[in-house]
Amino acid sequence: MKNKFYDNESAGVETTLIGLLFSLTFSSIVISFLLLSAYGVQVSGNQAAISLPDGGVIEVMQNYQTNQINDNVNFVSKFGSPWNYVAGVGRVLSLDGLSYMALKGVQPVNDVYTVNYQLNNSVLSDYGIILRYTNGDLNQLVINVKADGYHIPNELSFGFSDYYFYPYSNANQNTHPQIKTVFNDKTGDLQYFDNGVLIFHASGIPAELPYFSLVHYYAGVSSSTAGFAVENINAGTIIADATNIVQQLGAFLDVLAKIVLWNVDSQFLPLELNLIFIKTQLAGVIICGIVILRG
Repeated sequence: MKNKFYDNESAGVETTLIGLLFSLTFSSIVISFLLLSAYGVQVSGNQAAISLPDGGVIEVMQNYQTNQINDNVNFVSKFGSPWNYVAGVGRVLSLDGLSYMALKGVQPVNDVYTVNYQLNNSVLSDYGIILRYTNGDLNQLVINVKADGYHIPNELSFGFSDYYFYPYSNANQNTHPQIKTVFNDKTGDLQYFDNGVLIFHASGIPAELPYFSLVHYYAGVSSSTAGFAVENINAGTIIADATNIVQQLGAFLDVLAKIVLWNVDSQFLPLELNLIFIKTQLAGVIICGIVILRG
C-alpha cells in the first residue's frame, strides 16, 4: 500500500508538471503574439537575446500627397470611415463620422515624441491630434481642435471634462495648419505649435494608467468631417513591423524567451502581469521538477 501511495503521488506530480508546462507554453506564446501584434519587433528591445535581421527602421516623412508611405508598416486606420488616397491632396476622410488615422512604431527620444503634421482643413471642421492612442480606452490622449480652442478630454469623465483646455478663438478655421507637437509621455509636458508659432505649453498631463492598454500609437489624427485630409506626417524615427518572415520568427522567439526567463520592457508588459501569468506557472514547474528529482 505504501509503494502504491507513493506511485500515485508521483503520478500526480508528473501530471501536474505536464499541465503546468502546457499552460506555461500556451500563455507565453499567446502573450508574445499579442505584444508583437500590438507593437511590432520593437518589443524585443535593443538588447536582443538573439541577433535579428534588418530592424526595419524608417526615418522619412510619410507623404500622403504623393502616396510615398509604407501602408503595410505604419499606416493604421481604426474604426469609422476610411481614409482614401487622393493624388496631390493626401489621405482624405471619405464619409462623416469619427475616424482615427494613426502611425505605429513611433519612437521617442529621451521619452519625448516630436511629430510634425501638414493638414488640409479646407472643410473648416473640428479635428484631433493624437498624443497617445490606445483603442479608445482610458489612457487615450487626443488634442481636439475646436472653434473655442484646444481640448484634451478626460476619458475617465466620458467626455464631460478636460484634462487641459486652452481657449483660442476659431482654432479650427486654419485651412492648412502645419502642426508640431512635442510630448513627454513620462512627465506629461506638451508643447503645441501651429505654423511655427508656439500656441500653448501644457504640463501635468496624466501619465498612463497601468494594465489598461496593450496597443499604443503616438502620432496621428482624427476627424468626423468628410473632406478633411492629411498631407504628411513626420514622426521622426519609426520602427517598422517585421515584413520578413525570418525577422518575424526571430523577434517572436526573442520575446518568448524574455517573457519566460525574465520580462520584456515594462512599457510593453508590466512586470506585475508577468509575475501573475508567467512566473507563478514557472515556479510551479520548478517545484514539481524538484519533487520528481528527489523521488
